[in-house]
Amino acid sequence: MNDLNCERIPFLMPNNFIIRKSIRGIDDSYNNFWDIIAELVQNSVDAINKTEEKKGKIKIIINSIKKSIQVIDTGIGIERDKIPILLTPFSTDKEDDRETIGEKGVGLKFVLFESDNFIMKTTTSSSTEKFVVKIPGAKTWKKSTSEEDFCLNLSSEDKEDFRGTDVYVDGIENQQLFELDFEALKYVIRTKTAIGNVLNLFNDNQYIDVTLEYTDQASNTKEEKIDFKYWIPTESLGKKDLFDLDDFKNWLIENPTSSDSEKRNKLKNRIMYKKGEFKHNSVRTIKYWSCFVPQRTLWKKISCKDGLLNESEMDNEDVLQDKFFTTHQSGIYTSVKGMPTGIVIDSPLTGKTGYWPNLFIIFEDDMLKFDIGRKSINGNIKNIYKKYAKEIFSDYTKYISKYIAGEPDIDNNPIWNRDEIKRNIEELPSLNNSIINFKKLPSEQEASVAAIFYELIGKGKIDKISPIISGYREKYDLYAEYNNHFICIEFKSHLRNIIRDFENNDKYANEIDYIVCWDVNDTDIQEMNKAGIYLAARNKSTLFNENETIVPETTHILNYSNQAMPIYVIDLKKVLFDLENN
Repeated sequence: MNDLNCERIPFLMPNNFIIRKSIRGIDDSYNNFWDIIAELVQNSVDAINKTEEKKGKIKIIINSIKKSIQVIDTGIGIERDKIPILLTPFSTDKEDDRETIGEKGVGLKFVLFESDNFIMKTTTSSSTEKFVVKIPGAKTWKKSTSEEDFCLNLSSEDKEDFRGTDVYVDGIENQQLFELDFEALKYVIRTKTAIGNVLNLFNDNQYIDVTLEYTDQASNTKEEKIDFKYWIPTESLGKKDLFDLDDFKNWLIENPTSSDSEKRNKLKNRIMYKKGEFKHNSVRTIKYWSCFVPQRTLWKKISCKDGLLNESEMDNEDVLQDKFFTTHQSGIYTSVKGMPTGIVIDSPLTGKTGYWPNLFIIFEDDMLKFDIGRKSINGNIKNIYKKYAKEIFSDYTKYISKYIAGEPDIDNNPIWNRDEIKRNIEELPSLNNSIINFKKLPSEQEASVAAIFYELIGKGKIDKISPIISGYREKYDLYAEYNNHFICIEFKSHLRNIIRDFENNDKYANEIDYIVCWDVNDTDIQEMNKAGIYLAARNKSTLFNENETIVPETTHILNYSNQAMPIYVIDLKKVLFDLENN
């Protein structure tokens, strides 16, 4: 081909259609209600870490009435010429920068196009001006088909005493964020954003002065200084409630003839903790902080002590599901360059697997890479964390699982009012069923579902299931026999509550045979569909006898993902109705 006859056509110049598609792709990469705060805060922490002193101030202002978020920092600021670049999708000034957290070049763009009112003020130490960026209608433009060029408005004004960057956005469609109370918001900021600096768990040489101001939906405004440090579950507990695992090991060495009873007394009513680091392939240092609770109920009790739950919510499964991300939980968590990622690692397969819900681990790894939106980590990297999580887990179970006893006394002022409890119970809806003695609807209480199930067995109304043991190792609720087959049963107040267990790897679909719940309703079905779980009512055919393989009281069949074996569902409301009317 003669090059003289070739036409040179620039093909990397995107049009509005391609730009919008890219922006929507960025949007799809984010799926957490805290993402906007996390991205703004990350930029502010990076900007402060770039200053010569590496210290500064950040103020976070959130208004749930205006649906607005504002983050102000005293960081390095942005030069005038770099402003359009930083607001262009997938462009960044952070590549190959070991000191900064962000590197993908999408965070600020995601924030921009989630709002129809974006205002940014910024200046640098070398500038005599403060630059003001105003971008109205970004969210509207993103959803439109307009071919008009989308522009930012850039002006300047006197710098005065201003230093750093101030970003304000409002009209944000994020209902869950703006429904939080102050303590829950503080918890999210300190566990899901760069304000929750994990490096300060190992040393206290990183400091940023952080202030949070929040106006809730009742127009109540609260302002408070918050720690630039990850909120670990044991933060509010005293020394009497805690015991360093390494100290326990040393005590065992110093007391080689100690009895099992003495060992139990040493650990009684204590939460064990341990921190350390692993050298991976001699080039990577992975730090960790961990704790092990003697009873899983402690996660709720600690959350209650820290103001994240109240006493009335501790046994309400629906509330606990709603507040999953704003209360203390077990799990394997990750952090990079001090910033919590919000990514949770599945627990590895081990012996004594029932103890995993007792363990909290957060890994800090400055070489961690994740995808846009921080949804997932490369599988090979996950395996590294699983390997070291397994070592930590084995360390705890080897030394203390045999001797764990009791719970720390973490209740500040427990109050139990018999008359008030009685009045509240009397107001609950009645069951109105002649088959069993249980009087109140169990719709919000998992324990009541279990009680009704056991009563039906005791009355011979469910006569094919023989309970063996309840809550063994506390992973699943009941182990039983049916037609000489060993089965695993889970109780749920609402069937949909199992979804969160699957998503967070607290429970595994391939380990559960039956779920016993109360009233499989339309909401359950909708939530199951959203989660990709197929739920069908069981067709009790008169042509085939399934009693040999399926418990006769089975009402629904649940198929999760590509799992070969289904999970069978027993809807107790339907079971009672059938017994009452047949």
